[in-house]
Amino acid sequence: MNLPLRQRLDKARARAEGIPCRMIALQEELDWRCYRLYGLLDRIEALLSGRIGPAMAGVQAPEPKVTTTVRLADRLHDDIELMELAAVYRGRVDFDLPALVAELVESQSVPFLPVLSYKESGLRKRAQ
Repeated sequence: MNLPLRQRLDKARARAEGIPCRMIALQEELDWRCYRLYGLLDRIEALLSGRIGPAMAGVQAPEPKVTTTVRLADRLHDDIELMELAAVYRGRVDFDLPALVAELVESQSVPFLPVLSYKESGLRKRAQ
């Protein structure tokens, strides 16, 4: 049975609303099992208790991979389901994918510089 996209999306949304808490619990359990299997529990406990620093625990921060929204849009262009979903989101099939990706990224981004994240009143308050 092949339901129209809107019905499939509505059905998926209803199903997805109950999933996040379960996913978080399962991921946490999986994390702790992996820590145990790799013998990391002692290191984590030592790190959290302050007995050792991050360098001694072998902890390295991941380096972010910087890309442009145009490159990201190029990578997403061949994903048929994503393109179908984007068309529903935009309400038309002839949308500009790079513009949509830029819009979505900008709406979820956090400015790096405080001057870009505070309103003028907040900047005045922090300057004092």
